[in-house]
Amino acid sequence: MPPRRRCGRGRDRDGNGAPLRRIRSSGALTDGEAEVLRLVAAGHGNKWVAHRLGISDNTARHHLESVYAKLDVRTRTGAIMLGLERGAALADQGPM
Repeated sequence: MPPRRRCGRGRDRDGNGAPLRRIRSSGALTDGEAEVLRLVAAGHGNKWVAHRLGISDNTARHHLESVYAKLDVRTRTGAIMLGLERGAALADQGPM
């Protein structure tokens, strides 16, 4: 594996110049992230999720972005699909 090098704007890149993806934690979803993912998987938008959980739109968005990073996906659909495959907090937890 080629050595990592720092390249412009602090981005890490591999030996081929491609950006390396960062995972900020162990990959375990927090309770808030898991709940946001469950509601998103049920088809709800960020604003509805935020209202339902009593959090700001920005907090809901941040939870979802953290889910993307932890699951190493780039899209909402990717997070839902991988969450379903892994069973990550998408099991029925009562009425939505």
